[in-house]
Amino acid sequence: MTGSRRILNIFSGLLLLVFSALLFVSPEDAIPVVLLVIGLGITVRGLQTLIYYFTMARYMVGGKQVLYRTIILLDFGLFTSALSNHPAIYIILFIAGIHLLSGLVTALRANEARQEGSSKWILTACYALIDVFLFVLVIYFGLFRKSMSMTVYIYAVGIVNTAFNRIRQAFRRTAIVYIQ
Repeated sequence: MTGSRRILNIFSGLLLLVFSALLFVSPEDAIPVVLLVIGLGITVRGLQTLIYYFTMARYMVGGKQVLYRTIILLDFGLFTSALSNHPAIYIILFIAGIHLLSGLVTALRANEARQEGSSKWILTACYALIDVFLFVLVIYFGLFRKSMSMTVYIYAVGIVNTAFNRIRQAFRRTAIVYIQ
């Protein structure tokens, strides 16, 4: 990881911590803001992937896969931005789905690291378990207890988890291979 990427990870982690603190302060008015931030984040990621496709990936093997992923990201980002006027049940399911998907992907990464013999897989598995646990909490408090403020609190805890993970990755040593 380059020095500028490390600084960017630390900065984005600190920005996520500030955003989660704002969610803890005002959970009642946070749902439209949460959806706007998620929608903009996914849309920006889709635009970055589109630029990557047109500059490099279309000449690569599997470039069409990048284009398909770009289309899905852009559609998902625009769909998320349009959810703010819908009933709370959809928003709760959406936030729960984000936690479940993130937890499953992180668990697969931890399993891959374990199979490769890395010692870092335990910490990655812990992050996956936290995301799956947050999924269960969102379903419980959002669907059964119908508490939107508690759902926002749980989402803010998930953002804190992501922020600490980004900051941890920024300080992690990376292996550099020198060819002589």
